[in-house]
Amino acid sequence: MNYKPLSGSTESSISVKISLSTIAIITVCLPLFAFIYCIIWSLLYNFHSSTSTHCGVNNYLPSISSAIGSFSPQKYVWRLSIALHSTPRYLLAFLYFIKFKSLTILLLNIIEITSLVGLTFISSIENYPIHSKCFVLFMISALVGMFSHLRKSQKSSMRKYMAITNITAGVFAVYFFTRHNWYCETGVYTLFALSEYLVVLSNMLFHFQAYYDFNQTNLCIVSNRYQFVDSF
Repeated sequence: MNYKPLSGSTESSISVKISLSTIAIITVCLPLFAFIYCIIWSLLYNFHSSTSTHCGVNNYLPSISSAIGSFSPQKYVWRLSIALHSTPRYLLAFLYFIKFKSLTILLLNIIEITSLVGLTFISSIENYPIHSKCFVLFMISALVGMFSHLRKSQKSSMRKYMAITNITAGVFAVYFFTRHNWYCETGVYTLFALSEYLVVLSNMLFHFQAYYDFNQTNLCIVSNRYQFVDSF
């Protein structure tokens, strides 16, 4: 699919030209670095508070919700990264709509991004009902969105691996969380946290495939108007 230059525009009139593969890298790196920062900072400075649960047994890793939403400066770093990465995510969602001609994929991507922003800025402490609904929407839209993308790009083996990893890690997360609450065994909550990390990281790597989907596409600003050049 080719996009012709806007009427009257030439290559020399392009004032800004950004590779969409670069946008894909930035979009993934922002939450990835924030995620790693929040985990490490919580382990270094909020270890006891971030790893403790109602069971009172020893745990060695914080859950994601604790690491990114319960302490400062972690929660502000995470919120900033999600806010900055959301705009290019919406742009990529629109591009996938153009690429696949699928309204379903567009809606799923928008719901996933919006619910992620919602659960990030509305913590469980501030408003648990809204936070929990955003979390459920995020998980469902992300999972269904993965299958929808796989149907349209069946040749992407990395997407398949990441989808399998995401589902498997999600099942283990539910299992370890339930087991921890029932039996209060030492270290089980740590396994739950590890499973959570895999869910998040596999989701990020899944969406990073946009780097390869749009590696020959550029976003250009021409005479204060926007256009896409090259091809998908």
